[in-house]
Amino acid sequence: MKWCFLVRGRDQGRIQARTLQVVERQLLQITSIVAASVDQRLSMSFVLDANDNEAFRITALLWRIQGVEVVEAFSEESSIRRAIAFFRVGYDAKKRIELLAFLSVTAARVLVDRPLLLVFEIVGTPDEVEDIYRSTLQFGPVECVSSSCIFLPTQAELQTNHI
Repeated sequence: MKWCFLVRGRDQGRIQARTLQVVERQLLQITSIVAASVDQRLSMSFVLDANDNEAFRITALLWRIQGVEVVEAFSEESSIRRAIAFFRVGYDAKKRIELLAFLSVTAARVLVDRPLLLVFEIVGTPDEVEDIYRSTLQFGPVECVSSSCIFLPTQAELQTNHI
């Protein structure tokens, strides 16, 4: 079964190296990997084939890596399409509170909060990411620093593709 893991934390180089080491020691192969960092804060996602026990073991081992703040593992029978995007927003100082309130409602994760500059991360469907991008335009100039999309096919799609 395909599993997608999302790992976030600080100390980018260490987390990337140790994550790959954890997967390698379990004798599993990563089929897709995406990593992005802003100010030494890493957000990394990868996909691999694993059974439930292997996935739970990997999740536990990832939590043991120094600097890791979030580990999420998910798999569904239906298709999963997740987008990860980092946005940089230049905003008017008067709109700071409004922007932070908006981001807290959208489940965005603020990575950098400096005067007149805010960098945040959002994970969701591509449509959700696009909607949040459009909504943040009211606060000031918005730049998409990095984005990626992961698609996990269903078991039925896998069988269809092999016929």
